[in-house]
Amino acid sequence: MEHLELKSFEPVYGDEGGALYCPALMLKVWLYAYAVGITSARRLEQRIREDLGLRYLAGGAKPDNWALSAFRRRHARGLNEVFTQVLEMALHGGDDGE
Repeated sequence: MEHLELKSFEPVYGDEGGALYCPALMLKVWLYAYAVGITSARRLEQRIREDLGLRYLAGGAKPDNWALSAFRRRHARGLNEVFTQVLEMALHGGDDGE
C-alpha cells in the first residue's frame, strides 16, 4: 500500500452516516477480494469474518455490507486506478523505477 498513489482516496466525509473505515483498510480488503474473485460486498463481509487473511488485512475491523458497498460506490474510479497500479507493479516485479 505504501507504494501506491492514493490521493483520490483522501475523501471529504461528512458527519452524517455510520462508522467510517480508513481508506487503506478498505482498499486492502477490496483489492484482496478482487484478486480471489469476490465481487459482492455481502460475500466480502462474510469472508472478513471467516477468512484469516481478510481479518488480518482488516486489522480486526468488521466493516459491514453497507460500508463496503458505499466505499466501492464512492471510490469506483479510484479502486480501478489502484488495481491497475497493482497489476503494473506485479508486471514489473514491484520495480517502481528507483
